[in-house]
Amino acid sequence: DMILYEVTTTMHIEVAAFFIKQPESREFLLMARRGLDRGADLRLREDHPIVDWLSSHEHALTRHVMEVAPQFKALWAQERKDLESIGAELFVPLKAKGELVGILVLGPKLSEESYSQDDQLILTTLANQTAMAIENARLYEAQRRRRAELEALHQASLHLTSTLELQLVLEAMLDYALKLVSADDAHIFLYDGERLTFGAA
Repeated sequence: DMILYEVTTTMHIEVAAFFIKQPESREFLLMARRGLDRGADLRLREDHPIVDWLSSHEHALTRHVMEVAPQFKALWAQERKDLESIGAELFVPLKAKGELVGILVLGPKLSEESYSQDDQLILTTLANQTAMAIENARLYEAQRRRRAELEALHQASLHLTSTLELQLVLEAMLDYALKLVSADDAHIFLYDGERLTFGAA
């Protein structure tokens, strides 16, 4: 939001947005916006022509190139409608270690001037710095989760070695397992060599 505010204010742009790659789905989801309806739930699929193009180029994609390049004829009708709702004039790749992690989308300037080469260079530099910040934030979050997991395992280990009573051990295991994976429910069944018997819930 801060970056979008600075970019739109400095360059006099009404509409701007960040699409950020989601690690699970690998889609690019609209994560921050300025001048766009808050209800819009826009996303770009992993094999979207814009994503393909930006993945293989280091510079911004302009609306003019989109209008003449053949690979963009493959856009679905809904995708065209979504892009028109943004009024996108420029797509700037956010790359970290050579991988596309996001896209900065900009609408037209209020002056109606086109984006110059200098504008595009400045925006690409800013986008790459933003990409590194995104990757650092994700790395920090992964490390934070890992530390929490290790602490939970350590606490479980201390608890389990403090008692020899089976029922208490099973209940402690369930408690730590639920915390570790943020689950609502869990059960332990014991196998005696022939059949499963209920152990704890």
